[in-house]
Amino acid sequence: MNIAAKPACAPSELLARRLSSFRPLQADDLAPLSELGADDHAHAAGAELSLGQGETRLVTAGLVGEARLLSDGRRQIVALRLPGDILTPGYTANHVISALAPSRTLDATALLSRLGDPRAAPALHAAWAEARRMEQRAVLDHVVRLGRLSAYERTAHLLLELHERLVRVKLAQANGFQLPITQEIMADLLGLSIVHVNRTLQQLRREGLLTYRAGSIGLPDRTSLAEACGYALQLSPTEPGRRRAG
Repeated sequence: MNIAAKPACAPSELLARRLSSFRPLQADDLAPLSELGADDHAHAAGAELSLGQGETRLVTAGLVGEARLLSDGRRQIVALRLPGDILTPGYTANHVISALAPSRTLDATALLSRLGDPRAAPALHAAWAEARRMEQRAVLDHVVRLGRLSAYERTAHLLLELHERLVRVKLAQANGFQLPITQEIMADLLGLSIVHVNRTLQQLRREGLLTYRAGSIGLPDRTSLAEACGYALQLSPTEPGRRRAG
């Protein structure tokens, strides 16, 4: 039986890290995060997550994917949810939410309702609104990745995005991160075959822009990688709450 990954920190701290990366928050501002529910679930790799109407859950460990399934069994992963991200119910019957690796989630319904009210927690509401705008930008970035970028550009762009998202919750190093993302997951996310993904990763390795082994991903030259795929670097890993100038 697969056992879900252990959270790197308390769920309230994880969410505090994410929201504080968008704007400075004081201890009093973060106090409502203590309202996170105690309904903690472990999910084995491959398990589907069923969310009720209006339910929201916080990913506290692992990797969760949202996908559309085609009639012949193929899938297109439309979003990856990392620790610190929020899950909401799918829109259609063929919209599937599943654990792509051993994962954990926590009920966040009551808290998210409060964050949506600017009068209840104005500072957190402003940070949450900015986090939501970032998610909307990520959706558009994914559309562009699939529609216009080459396999090489898609792969580089995705890895840089994942790195910066993990930087926000302090789960990435300056030039790399740990994430249980397989080549099969990358293929279903990028709309490529596993063979094509493997060739692209090998090319990035040969060029000295990537190291990749058993979920450990190294990005030794983020600047050159960003230039190769047109990615606009947003954060410095040493200052996760600040945007780079320009």
